[in-house]
Amino acid sequence: MATTPEDVVLRDIFLRQILPSQLLKYDIEVFDRASKKAYDKSYSFLHHSMKSLIDRERLSKNRNRIAEKNKAGGPKDTKAAPAKGDGHGKFLKLR
Repeated sequence: MATTPEDVVLRDIFLRQILPSQLLKYDIEVFDRASKKAYDKSYSFLHHSMKSLIDRERLSKNRNRIAEKNKAGGPKDTKAAPAKGDGHGKFLKLR
């Protein structure tokens, strides 16, 4: 049975994979500035940053897809239907 590598090893491997990402640039800069013992310098921080990015991107795509769908199938500019009867209602016959 294989064991999971230590967090330091995971962190270094993961960092090498995400370094080219412009979308994670800010998070990587926070990681670089953090002290060795800080949470911001951990694999968990990088992993959480990646998951947050994926969630934001997914939410944005879904929101845009729903907006486009509503725009395409939304209500048309139509005039109101003409009124029926004399406009006084069903039970209001005073004359």
